[in-house]
Amino acid sequence: MKITTYEELRRIIDAFNNHKLRLVILQSRPGIGKSFACEKLDNHVTINSHVTPLALFEKLKQIEHFPDISIVIDESETVFANPQLRNMLKQVCDTSDKRTINWWTTKLTSEGREPTELSVDCFAHVIITTNAKPKNDSLRAIVDRAHVYEFAPTNDEVIDQIKSTHYETINKEVIDFITDYNDSKVIARDTVSFRTYLKAVDSKNAGLVWECEILDIDNTEYQYMKCAKDVLSKMTTKQQIKLDKGVGLRKHIISEVVRIRKVDYNVARIMLRNFRTPVHL
Repeated sequence: MKITTYEELRRIIDAFNNHKLRLVILQSRPGIGKSFACEKLDNHVTINSHVTPLALFEKLKQIEHFPDISIVIDESETVFANPQLRNMLKQVCDTSDKRTINWWTTKLTSEGREPTELSVDCFAHVIITTNAKPKNDSLRAIVDRAHVYEFAPTNDEVIDQIKSTHYETINKEVIDFITDYNDSKVIARDTVSFRTYLKAVDSKNAGLVWECEILDIDNTEYQYMKCAKDVLSKMTTKQQIKLDKGVGLRKHIISEVVRIRKVDYNVARIMLRNFRTPVHL
């Protein structure tokens, strides 16, 4: 199921928090707040890429008699890549009320190291976060049992959430730049994230060309795009539509950049390869 707003995400997290959902898989692009949302769960433990099979077993042992504690499996792509962890977590993700997790290890005895089976009971509800749609065949059984949500907010939705989350400390210059270039369609669709904003703020505070962090380009390309955007901003919608029907709006903008910056047309064309002109229907 696809969801596109933070309000929908909040309702899913609330339902899981209230134990209405036993197993949830939450997939989205990186950096838009799914892990942050899971951190707000009342009682939970987090399993991430740093956990070892032994540490996982010990963590399950600690919560064995606390059925109200939920399990968050974060960075699941890495976690499930470990065969031992994967086998244990497939047992954890069974949808039975009570699950018995078995793990084989070795125990040092007078005759040397001998295989030993350990077991622990698990009653926890589980939420799995992932940056990619689960495709591994070994995870298919888990996907079939779970409520799977693809969180795909628009750039506008993410920008509004950044403003809301960082309300007291928002860097107005950075967020206004993101908003402006998103409105102008310079920033690619569905690419803005909290990381986009935070990295730009760090670069700005360090005295670097922070705009390049947002547009994912080098400084030279940014200067060309800034020039093209200035050209476009001085044109009326009527002029843009007229050029669309004639020589082409994009060609006109490139020609103007060539004139302003006094460079070769092909150089400007290459530097503006990521510049998007408005679409007039």
